[in-house]
Amino acid sequence: MRRWALGLFLAILFAVVFLIGLTTRGATPARTAEGTTIGGLIASDMDRGQLLSALEQAGKQTPSQVTVTLGERSQVVTAADFGINVDASATVDKALAESGSSRRWWFFGRTQGKDVAPVLVEDDPVAARLRERLVRVADVPESHGGVKAAAGTIIAVPPAAGQSLDPSVVGSALRDSLGRLPWPPAITVPVTVLPAHVTPEAVEALVAQARTQLTDPPRLITADRSFGPLTTLGAHLDIAPLGTTAGHGIELRLKASARDAIAVPAAEELSIDPQEPKVSAPAATALLREQGTVTWRPRPASVSVVAEGKPGQAVTADAVLQTLTAHLRSTTPAAEITAPAKTEQPKATTESVRRIDAVLGSFTTPFQCCPARVHNIRLITKTIDGTVIGPGQQFSLNGIVGPRTAAKGYREAPFILDGELSKDIGGGVSQFATTALNAAFFAGLKLDRYQPHSFYISRYPAGREATVNFPGIDLRWTNNTGAAVLVRAATTDNSLTVTLYGENDKRVVSGVSGPRVPVSGKDFRITITRTVEVPGRKPVTSRFTTTYNKPPEEH
Repeated sequence: MRRWALGLFLAILFAVVFLIGLTTRGATPARTAEGTTIGGLIASDMDRGQLLSALEQAGKQTPSQVTVTLGERSQVVTAADFGINVDASATVDKALAESGSSRRWWFFGRTQGKDVAPVLVEDDPVAARLRERLVRVADVPESHGGVKAAAGTIIAVPPAAGQSLDPSVVGSALRDSLGRLPWPPAITVPVTVLPAHVTPEAVEALVAQARTQLTDPPRLITADRSFGPLTTLGAHLDIAPLGTTAGHGIELRLKASARDAIAVPAAEELSIDPQEPKVSAPAATALLREQGTVTWRPRPASVSVVAEGKPGQAVTADAVLQTLTAHLRSTTPAAEITAPAKTEQPKATTESVRRIDAVLGSFTTPFQCCPARVHNIRLITKTIDGTVIGPGQQFSLNGIVGPRTAAKGYREAPFILDGELSKDIGGGVSQFATTALNAAFFAGLKLDRYQPHSFYISRYPAGREATVNFPGIDLRWTNNTGAAVLVRAATTDNSLTVTLYGENDKRVVSGVSGPRVPVSGKDFRITITRTVEVPGRKPVTSRFTTTYNKPPEEH
């Protein structure tokens, strides 16, 4: 009986211990097992409060900046820029659940701790921006070698391998490194090496060829001019690939810097502006100033050619670059290199100028207000006076004058901006535009572009006036006659006159001003009808309609 009772007792005891082990093994323990770590941080035999405290201390040890090494490059990243944080509460739950308890016994012995990965929370937009940033820093294309000017000669820069970085690799490497607590001060992210496809010997061979060409720096020449010697050419040399696969060739090229440093100044020095024929004609005098309906006929004038036109030559920066590149690739040294030049004819031929015999069109407007404004008008008058526009050529006020700046002598004066009176450098030149527009109007020339003021100015003809502003608002007309047109412009103490001299083909130009029609919410609308009649041709009628806003109260 005793043996039977003892056996029964032992069996019951074993079952109870077994069931207790099963029950406690499935529950969340109150403490971690001995030997537990969290991302390398010691967390052995700790309860929840101790674990949270340990994680808090680890957070305080987090460096404010971490150096991320990316192959041959590196980047300093602030902790906030990673977009990755440790979820302390979730990490503690995980550690207690996964590590086992140091105070619970299993039938075969005590539970052993392990390393638990912390729970990381990632801010996707922030983390994505960092990955993109690191990829930009890390990606380095392979170098095909280069050329460097030093001590009066050029030396070869050997080829070098490049590197690339996979964005997904960046994310994994950062998460792995930031899963160690406390965070490390430095992280290494693996990159892919891009081997060079060119040998150092190939680079040296090209540089040796360049040395031969530049030992005695060449000059750029045309038939009439020269530029150089090109002593700085070596500083703008580079080596470029002829392919992307292993064993591809390389060639000498010019860097982008060669354009501004050499090609542009060379092109300017080698180019020659064509000389327009010089014409002697009476100065502009007041002949027409009416604002309403007007009929005009050309008036005979004494005009003579005092100097014939001469062609010029144009050399472009692109042509200079192409010429220099071809020279560098040649095996034959040369002291002079011929730059290609294109002949440029004058805008007006001497023959077309000789046909000028009349005042084709003219107009005069009065001065009003301000010495600075009158100064600007006189300045633009001097710039445009004497301009010759050949048959089929276009007159552009902005194209001839360019921006009106203080450096050119223009002063601040009143002008109209967005329908309001204001002041700016060059104010007042719209009076020249209005006067020139009317001269072209009564000359019967083709009006390509003009923009009236936003509100009506009483000293100008309604519907026959213009404003200008560089570069957007321009006055343009085309010489659609068979002879050249000479622009003469002059000022008096109280007025401006623009006169256009051309061929008297007996034309009659009439400008009819329509009624001023009131417009709701605005001021009025007016239509100007121009008819150009030339004997033997069909009359040409054009209509120009302008709608004016109400003027500012202070106007």
